[in-house]
Amino acid sequence: MRIILLRHGATLSNQASRYLGRTDEPLSKLGIKQSEKAGSLTEIKRVYLSPLSRTKDTAAICFPNAKTIIVEDLTEMDFGDFEGRTAEEMKNDPSYNDWLNNNCESQCPHGESFLSLKKRVKKAFINIVEDVFLQGLDSAAIVAHGGSVMAIMASFADPWQPYFSWHVPNCQGYELLLHKEKWQNNPIIDSYRRFEQLTWVKENCGFNL
Repeated sequence: MRIILLRHGATLSNQASRYLGRTDEPLSKLGIKQSEKAGSLTEIKRVYLSPLSRTKDTAAICFPNAKTIIVEDLTEMDFGDFEGRTAEEMKNDPSYNDWLNNNCESQCPHGESFLSLKKRVKKAFINIVEDVFLQGLDSAAIVAHGGSVMAIMASFADPWQPYFSWHVPNCQGYELLLHKEKWQNNPIIDSYRRFEQLTWVKENCGFNL
């Protein structure tokens, strides 16, 4: 079974390098162009996404024939007091510098921690995989956020790599392959390939377009 794991297109906050977590921001003009340029996979019949507009907008363009399933726990990290601010704006903020010194793993003030993000996204991905197997599908898609994409890969990819090593720019992602019997015995991603555009997926992943 194949899962296309895609980060949403850009928003204005992404373009301004602002921390964007729970704020419900739509795609910017650039984000729409990125999604259109990425192409679409019309064969995908089921797409799982967070409840935020930027994932919904991206999914509508990239997976136009898919049934959308909202998964709350795919939502981006809650950055709390850091939300909507840039690193430059917070360079003299002690709480921000403490967070950086802890490798961004401690809890954001009035937000959540990396461990909290990873725990809920891990649970969400397991439920998604089980649902795809239950539906008898050979392919599906997930449109998520930078943090949730990294959390999925850091939790299930083999061999293991650190969280931040899985970063992908907007509207890029990973093609994941999983086998039901192996997954039930040991929930890991059997293999994966990173892609920059869905057109690459069309050409290289066996879809008959």
